[in-house]
Formats: sequence, structure tokens, C-alpha cells
Amino acid sequence: MKQVHSFTPDSSLRLFIRDYSFRCLALAEPRFIPSTKGNVLDIPIREVMPFQEKEGEFVSKSTPFLVGIQTQHNRDLCLMPGLCMWAIQFEPYAAPFLFDIPTEHWANGIFSFDQDTKMLSLQAELLSLVNPEEAVSLFNVYFKDLLRQKKAADIQRLQGLQLILAELENPESSIGEVLEKSQVSERSLERSFKQYMGLSPKEYLRHLRFLKLIELNPELERSGTYLTYELGYFDQSHFIREFKHYTGMTPGAYAQSLKPIAELTY
Repeated sequence: MKQVHSFTPDSSLRLFIRDYSFRCLALAEPRFIPSTKGNVLDIPIREVMPFQEKEGEFVSKSTPFLVGIQTQHNRDLCLMPGLCMWAIQFEPYAAPFLFDIPTEHWANGIFSFDQDTKMLSLQAELLSLVNPEEAVSLFNVYFKDLLRQKKAADIQRLQGLQLILAELENPESSIGEVLEKSQVSERSLERSFKQYMGLSPKEYLRHLRFLKLIELNPELERSGTYLTYELGYFDQSHFIREFKHYTGMTPGAYAQSLKPIAELTY
């Protein structure tokens, strides 16, 4: 059973942040799972969170770190017994904008805050809290401060991009239909995606389709035929090939890797 305690950010931040969540992992031993989603800031509270890179090198993270959008499998997340953490889930364009990260480095990147005194101070305050609502207030203050440093014109452009991304969330929508509805040229859309996310619209749609797939995790051990056509893959081999591209494993193996993980609320 999986339980995650999530909190909604202040209304002034919802253009950028989807939610704040807190979790503790009840594990008997370390478990490796693929890092797939991205666009998330992780703030460890107890224990460390090591990443295992493709070449096998471990990078331990006891300080806050940001995971870029994941467009291919290149690292596994090692979940440690006793790990507790806050996770801030951003909109796809938000973190590079808020933290001034060049988008050419955003996809598949990990960005450490071990030299960021404000972030480390925030982490230290979180360590002493027992009430999650207090943590939410701290996050709201921190991100509002970041937002005040941004230009209004840039925020307005992101509002337009958010509307386009919302249209693309609809599995029935095509890029062509979204362009026509939003009255944006293909070239302009391509430029906005590259500027704020470091991806092309087609790369983003491919990533989005995969995220929808892993949300169906309980179904992954069944025959892939249904999921193949429901999610728009050409055939089952295409479905499995895409899955391996993002996770490095088959759908069934991925589902099995998550089974021992029990996530507890705050």
C-alpha cells in the first residue's frame, strides 16, 4: 500500500508548484528504482539518498537536490531504510526558471544545493518541525521570495505556456490542434519549449505519455496489449522498448521493484 501526504502550495505559486509532499520509507534494506519523473526538489530529513549512475558510481545526497526532467534512463535511485524527505513537485518549466538553471543542462540533470545557504537554512528549519503545516508555510515564504526576483513579462509568458501544456495533457489532443487553438506558430512553440524546458514539444509528449504509463503501475504485470493501444503505442514491442528507454527494465520488472516499498504519511 502506498500513502503520500501531500499539501497544496499558496495560490500565488500554483503556476510553478504542483504540490509539497512528505514521506518516510519503511524498508528492510536498500531498494533501487529507476529515476523516472523528475521536475522535483528533494529535501532529505533523515538518512541520505544516493544515486547510482549508469557507470555504477554512487553520489550521496544528504543536502537538498533537484532532479531535472527525465528523458531517458541514466540513473537509479537508491532508497535507504529510514529515509524521510520532503519533495516539491514543479511544473515542467518552473524549476529552471526559479533557480536560474540553463535549460540545456536541465534534462536528466541533478543539481545540488550544498553551497546554497538559504536552501540549507530551510532544510535545517525543517529538521526541527513536527507540524507539516509549519513546513508548508516555510516553503511558501521561500518560493515567494524567489518569485519576487523574476520579471512580470517572463511570468506572463509562462502562464501562456501552462495553458498549452494543459491542452497537451488531453490524450486526444495533437500538437497541430493545440497550435490552432492557441494561435501560436509551430516555430514559436518550439522556441518556448526549448527556452523553458530544454525539450522539443515532441520530446515532451513522449515523456508525458510515459508518465501516464507508470501511473498505471498496478496494471503493468498484466498483458501489455491493453496498455499498448490505450496509450497510443504502435505495438507491444514499441511499448516495451519505450519502457526500457525510460527505466532500463521491462514493465513487469518495474512493477516488481516497487512492491516492497511502503510509503508512510507524516
